[in-house]
Amino acid sequence: MNKDEQILLNKLKDLAHFTYQKNLVSYSDYLNLNEQNIFLTNINSFPKIKYKFLGGYDHAERKLLNFYTDTLYNDSDQAPYSCIQMSPLNEKYTDNLTHRDFLGSLLGLGIDRGKVGDIIVEENRAFVFIKFNLVTFVIDNLRKVKHTIISCDVVEFPCNYTLKSCEEIKGTVQSIRLDSVAALALRISRGIITGLIEGGKVFINGKQILSNSTSLKSGDIVSVRGMGRFILYQINNTTKKGRISITIQRYS
Repeated sequence: MNKDEQILLNKLKDLAHFTYQKNLVSYSDYLNLNEQNIFLTNINSFPKIKYKFLGGYDHAERKLLNFYTDTLYNDSDQAPYSCIQMSPLNEKYTDNLTHRDFLGSLLGLGIDRGKVGDIIVEENRAFVFIKFNLVTFVIDNLRKVKHTIISCDVVEFPCNYTLKSCEEIKGTVQSIRLDSVAALALRISRGIITGLIEGGKVFINGKQILSNSTSLKSGDIVSVRGMGRFILYQINNTTKKGRISITIQRYS
């Protein structure tokens, strides 16, 4: 690990020890895939307490890490984030707004990246997950994204939400190995995906994977830095030639 990664790990350990010693719930900032992996690969060095990742919906990529004990856990507990919908006030005078535009406007308010979770963009509006203590600040101060005047409102977001920018891919593979499935999903050669795996740029369900022969199962979420992510949605039948038919949902 580099210096910044070691600092992050120490902060997470401090949170875990706080929960263990004080019997109080604690939450990290939003963690990207690499930061989640740092925790998962060093989990044996943490105190023996419970944890879960919270992202706001089932397929979230950026997530908070929640530490708790058996006596503290409650499904009805209020998660420390809200979802803000950012919408143009006038569709006629709206720029073509992207993820980068919405994120840039938030960071332009002086908000740290770790306070912001996933940003889901649909037709020039965005759903943004953000730490609860910053919600009022954003609603009161964010008026414009790019050149577009917007409004901000807190909304309920379904945990089983399916991203709209989804491409369904059907095909066959020789086996359900990571390299075979990823090559089909990303439309690249197995040699290229092998290089990405060995370079530490591929994650399965938030955990970094360094072996191209790792087996996948239905429901696994594979994220490739710089190339998006996909879900192995379904493993279907085996063809007469012995290949396995699969269905993939790919997100840009």
